[in-house]
Amino acid sequence: MAVVVFSGALERLTGEPRANIEARNYSELIRALTGRFPALDDGELKDMAIAIDGMIIQEPAFTEPVRPDSEVHFLQRIEGG
Repeated sequence: MAVVVFSGALERLTGEPRANIEARNYSELIRALTGRFPALDDGELKDMAIAIDGMIIQEPAFTEPVRPDSEVHFLQRIEGG
């Protein structure tokens, strides 16, 4: 199962620093997380950047693969000006 590492803000909503989640892609990952942790909002998660195995993805890529040994981090988007 993929390991999802929660930032401080998300950890406060989940009560856990990380979770093992079974998902084949980003879309399944979001559904699994919001199903397991009702306090997580899928819209908020989709607005965040993610890093899957160290590769940062800024735009939601719903078919982006998640392998069983993946490590996933949700990141606040950084906007420049």
